[in-house]
Amino acid sequence: MDKHNEHCADDATTEGGRPSTEEAIKDQLWALRRNTERGRRYYAKRERFLGNVARFFKFAVVFLGAGTTTTVWLQYEIMAIGAALLVSFISLLDMVFEPGRAEVVAGYFKRRYHDLQIMLEPDNLSAAMIDKAKHERLEIERDEPAVLRALDLICENEVRFAHGSTELYRLSFYHYMLCHICTFDSLLPQTVNVTHPKNDRS
Repeated sequence: MDKHNEHCADDATTEGGRPSTEEAIKDQLWALRRNTERGRRYYAKRERFLGNVARFFKFAVVFLGAGTTTTVWLQYEIMAIGAALLVSFISLLDMVFEPGRAEVVAGYFKRRYHDLQIMLEPDNLSAAMIDKAKHERLEIERDEPAVLRALDLICENEVRFAHGSTELYRLSFYHYMLCHICTFDSLLPQTVNVTHPKNDRS
């Protein structure tokens, strides 16, 4: 899912690509779990956003279509023309961007990441099972659509904060507002330290 960050702790491996020690296995398992959690959060947000957009488009088309019929019946020609143009515009957006289909795709990848999370739940996973999970993770990345950089970093911040980290990526308001629309491929934010509730003793 994350094309810009490391996939897992590969630096703790031997020449065959297999963990060299029990500690290295734990490091790879921890990295995979965090990476997978970020992916699940990412596609859960995408599914929810795209579902809301698809429902709004359907509601707007039905509502404005009824308004067009009413204004024609009442002989408000200008209003009827305006409502008809809006219906056409929204229908065009729906046809071009297909939010309903994109919602299904996001739900599919959310389930794949969730299944991978279940696979990674046991603490006594062998090196072979971790290799299998890494292979599954790479297969998901091969199949998934292009990642929205700002949204991916938002999910990374959530995962870091959930695990007690106080070092988060600094993102602006418009990154949060446009994270589902703009790619922000060149976004290279700085990190900032925040106060975590678990560490706030005041």
